[in-house]
Amino acid sequence: MTDICALPCLFGLPRADRAVLLSNGHINETYDVHTDKGRFILQSVNTRVFKDIGRLSENTERAVRAADGCDDLCVPRYISVSGSIFVRSDGNVWRMCPYIHSERPTSAYDTGHAFGAFMRRVGMEEPFVCTIDRFHDTRSYYERLRCSGTEPVFLSADDMCFDGIPKRNIHGDAKQDNCIAGEPCAVIDLDTLMTHYAAYDYGDMVRSVCRDGLSGLCDLTAGFARGLGGILSEAEIQSLYKGIICVTGELAMRYMLAAGGREDLGKAPAQCLERAESLVSQLDMFRRNERYIRECIDNYFRK
Repeated sequence: MTDICALPCLFGLPRADRAVLLSNGHINETYDVHTDKGRFILQSVNTRVFKDIGRLSENTERAVRAADGCDDLCVPRYISVSGSIFVRSDGNVWRMCPYIHSERPTSAYDTGHAFGAFMRRVGMEEPFVCTIDRFHDTRSYYERLRCSGTEPVFLSADDMCFDGIPKRNIHGDAKQDNCIAGEPCAVIDLDTLMTHYAAYDYGDMVRSVCRDGLSGLCDLTAGFARGLGGILSEAEIQSLYKGIICVTGELAMRYMLAAGGREDLGKAPAQCLERAESLVSQLDMFRRNERYIRECIDNYFRK
């Protein structure tokens, strides 16, 4: 059995006094470790999901470079050992970075502004490389679910059509949990960085913030527009609402597939079905409020 408290020594740090397994997240194994040199995050990368560690490293380097010297954004700074941020031990791949303290609860505005600033900053870097095959390929999930015998009636072909919309560097998992409030705010969990539609990051934010209604929508959208600084094209702005529908529907389909054993989301089948039903209900709420959402987008992106 791996001695977690000894692993910081691989990164040139003293043995940890304490290591606490964090429960949030269902892909990587993450520990909050305390040493004489401070508090750190230690993470075991799930190589069954992330099969090419080189791609993770490449994307992370670009994100770190993009955030260098910024006063409106920070990202995790992983400890490098012999030129690599990954260390292999006992058959596992580990990485470590200083703990980023939350200075206040993360608001909807914080979330929007941080991910907007992130998208603007990383847009100046080379395109990100895909780390998970077919991730955010909504049509693929749609076809897989149909082939399993379930018709995803909550999505249409038009919902998934982004013809003519340019792609850019995005976070890929832009939920509120992946933003830490501070001066500046931090964007964390850089494993899903990819080249895709800006609407998908916006959709992920709205889905994560607006679970019980739309009270945070305008603050989030205002922050996102401010953080982006006017980089989105008219076509991209028009597509933002569609991103909410696609991302919410895509996650519902993933949970439906997981309930049937065709996707691994780390939950029991009954839990997957319950989560899928909740997401479909949330999707219905977004559809009922399409006019309000589009007006909110127009108000903040055309000021």
